[in-house]
Amino acid sequence: MVWDLDGTLWSGARDGSEPTLHPAARGLIATLDERGIMQSVVRGGDAERAAVWLQRLGMAEFFLYPQMGVSAKSQGVRQIASALNIRLDATLLIDDEPREREEVARAHPEVRVLAPTVLERLANDPLMGRSLAAVEPRPRRLLY
Repeated sequence: MVWDLDGTLWSGARDGSEPTLHPAARGLIATLDERGIMQSVVRGGDAERAAVWLQRLGMAEFFLYPQMGVSAKSQGVRQIASALNIRLDATLLIDDEPREREEVARAHPEVRVLAPTVLERLANDPLMGRSLAAVEPRPRRLLY
């Protein structure tokens, strides 16, 4: 799962203020991590500032191979999938911007692309799997 940051994972950062994590994000990220779903972030803006905010929010450890400062989200999504050695059809992007979702969908029609309105119910989506805690004693992301 690949998260957009501004307007999706958090709000407030676009105006230069300290971001506030989306209310459903922390719990969903932890749940998906427990289920062995690898997560990353893609962002077109200031990579250094975004990395600092992820640290301050206590979320940086959950994201593998973040792609920040990329010119096109589709490029970042492809780089993440390649780094994780997963197919694009096993990739989901959550982004609040319709034009960004369209750009990724046009470049990679096999990527599932959704708006953040799904965040509160995404954990119940059958594609989001079940807990691996009984099988794998530690999060899968630690293997990367």
